[in-house]
Amino acid sequence: MDKGEMPKAYEPGVYEDAIYAAWEESGLFDPGHLSGDPYTIMMPPPNVTGILHLGHAFENALMDTMARFQRLRGKRVLLLPGTDHAAVATQARVEDELKAGGMENPRQALGREGLLEKIRAYAEASKTTILSQIRKMGTSADWSRLAYTFDDERSRVVNAVFKKMYDDGLIYRGYRVVNWSVVGQSTASDDELEYTERQTVLYSFRYSKDFPIPIATTLPETKLGDTAVAVHPGDDRYKAYIGQVFEPKFAGKRLKIHVIADEHVDPAFGTGALGVTPAHATPDFEMYEKQPEIGLVQVVGLDGTMTQEAGADYAGLPYKEARAKLVESKKVVIAPGRFQKVYLHWIENLHDWCISRQIWWGHRIPIWTKGREVFSGETAPEGDGWEQDPDTLDTWFSSGMWPFSTLGWPAGEDFKTFFPTSWMQMGYEILFLWMARMVLFSAYLHDTVPFRDVYIHGMVRDKDGRKFSKSLNNGIDPLDVIARYGTDALRVSLLSGVSPGNDTRFYEEKVESAQHLVNKLWNISRYIFGQVGRVVRVHKVEPKTLADEWILSKLDGLTAQVTKKLESFDFSSAAEELRDFTGNDFADWYLEIAKIEREKDDILLYVLERLLVLWHPFIPFVTEEIWKRFNIGEFLMVHEWPQKQGGYARGELGKEMKHLQNVIVAIRNLRSENNVEAGKKVTVTLVSEEAAQMLDEQKDLIHGLARVESLTILSEPMKLEEVASTVVGTTEVYLLLEGLMDKEAERGRLAKELEEARKFEANTKAKLENNQFTSKAPAKVVEGIKETYVQTKERIQKLEEQVKRLEG
Repeated sequence: MDKGEMPKAYEPGVYEDAIYAAWEESGLFDPGHLSGDPYTIMMPPPNVTGILHLGHAFENALMDTMARFQRLRGKRVLLLPGTDHAAVATQARVEDELKAGGMENPRQALGREGLLEKIRAYAEASKTTILSQIRKMGTSADWSRLAYTFDDERSRVVNAVFKKMYDDGLIYRGYRVVNWSVVGQSTASDDELEYTERQTVLYSFRYSKDFPIPIATTLPETKLGDTAVAVHPGDDRYKAYIGQVFEPKFAGKRLKIHVIADEHVDPAFGTGALGVTPAHATPDFEMYEKQPEIGLVQVVGLDGTMTQEAGADYAGLPYKEARAKLVESKKVVIAPGRFQKVYLHWIENLHDWCISRQIWWGHRIPIWTKGREVFSGETAPEGDGWEQDPDTLDTWFSSGMWPFSTLGWPAGEDFKTFFPTSWMQMGYEILFLWMARMVLFSAYLHDTVPFRDVYIHGMVRDKDGRKFSKSLNNGIDPLDVIARYGTDALRVSLLSGVSPGNDTRFYEEKVESAQHLVNKLWNISRYIFGQVGRVVRVHKVEPKTLADEWILSKLDGLTAQVTKKLESFDFSSAAEELRDFTGNDFADWYLEIAKIEREKDDILLYVLERLLVLWHPFIPFVTEEIWKRFNIGEFLMVHEWPQKQGGYARGELGKEMKHLQNVIVAIRNLRSENNVEAGKKVTVTLVSEEAAQMLDEQKDLIHGLARVESLTILSEPMKLEEVASTVVGTTEVYLLLEGLMDKEAERGRLAKELEEARKFEANTKAKLENNQFTSKAPAKVVEGIKETYVQTKERIQKLEEQVKRLEG
């Protein structure tokens, strides 16, 4: 290999597009070109309402990290990509744009087919943009299986499932209280609502002067549709009226009011009596279902204006105007409180799901009628005179089938091979919107769950913890970040500091840090390739020195930890393990040691190869580019995941190396504290009864790494003049200052160090004497604290001896 082949700096823009094109052309994203057990990840399909945002980028980083990890482990990985037609959101976006362009009522102006043509064009353009951006994230998706919730195959499955559910009596048309969007002119499910806590007005009044019960409400305009008043059965104020029917005249309209008992009414809230409006409130509708004699009266129409049922004085008025006209002058202000959810958990108290949407973009409900005849089928019935239902299906109806509608359900080979899927990730905000519906559909159709593991993540917020939004003008385009720092840096920054279910903050400094990491790996590789005689794969190595044993042992431990953490979806912690090994153990220590000990080509290449594989799921581009230098003829993305080599479990290995490192760092610190020039070599004496032999064996490293010219290693202390000193575990470190030492300053420094050591000893002792702590803490933790306590006492003793010698 030409050693000048690697440029000094890694420039992502030079490599990324070409690498992705080569991956895609290889066919290795297609599990048909792989072997092993199937492993399926379904991409949560992004809405075709815009462009890729940081939330999408985060999800793609998660999915692709898991997909590449499992592929490297020999799995036949299918990461299936797709997009969602997002019925309500997409139609609303297009209608808003048309209105902004001067079209007052797009539905009326264009008609159904005309508006659908506009929406379809917008969706296709947005879809193309999003898919190209997903590729830009390095997502190793099988594009040959690309799915769209509104394509022909998904439409087939949606209609087939609808028919089956209809035939089974699970889908029906009936009157229900729904959440109605006046602006969108369509229903919304409970799970799609965003609840906001705010101060509001609680109005209290009587329907008429002769009505005996005062009621309270926050929506007085709906009181024109009241059919009952609910009170607590134990409320002595109103107990005598329960079961009676009154006909008060209210706001020019005669009402028929039943007084009913309901234990859910809070006697302490407002007046303790609530007007019941079954046509406009879900809890009230539930009372109606239990006591249908109270009836239903709809007084607010679909357009947000009052109906004829509201009475002549209010019919046709917008509901807010009707409210203003109705209320009395007296108000009670409610302080902001905690919203009590209507349902503790929607799956535990499941209500019928209103699956129809009164919009034109989406899967049209596959029901046709002709007179009193009703036909449900996957396609239109034969014959004339049939009219299809004008409504469309809720987007979540089709999205809920995503795990199997994408796999050729019900009898396709992909369905037999890749369902149930293996792993699903999603944000907590769609936990019930999407995950629960996927579970319900799979249980209904297949009597099984749709996936084996689910990873719930939080939301990506800005550096101040705020949501990204247009109003705050704090949006960040992932493509801008990629252009500046590269995809690998963006991926690592998004995965850093993340824990399942919790929100994460994104800020540019994280990306800069990740970029430094990527460049560090590039420079490590460039240095190694420039030092070794020949770049080859090394399958097995034999350590010759303490440092060799240590780095191979650390690599074994790293491999085990990263594997374990990725298996448990602890992405951030796995990346931190890799970052620490790469920058600290390998670069800062072992590469510097290799410059001194020499002849380490095999170990350098052995460690680098495995480090590239371990990093690949997180930073696929730079690792693949470096991998080319091994000239193996295969992509890194399908290389084998490293296994522990073992044989480095010598008990004292880690302690010895750590002690050696601490001694070297201590010498460096003494040099710095005493302003010794960086290039000047110094004279050092080390005193240690326990570690003298090990230190003597490693004296070449001490000379080289701490810039020591003269090194004396003793097993017993001796009197030394004009020295700066410190204690590292069981070793005393003395730096000869040759008449340059300030004795008073050194005495003060040692006194401070001694004071801090004594405080630490006292705190450690107190912890060990705390029976409540020692009885509950793991034995390993307690033993570690005991060992630290003993070492601290030894250190104090040596510091005291140093102070005494300095004073003598």
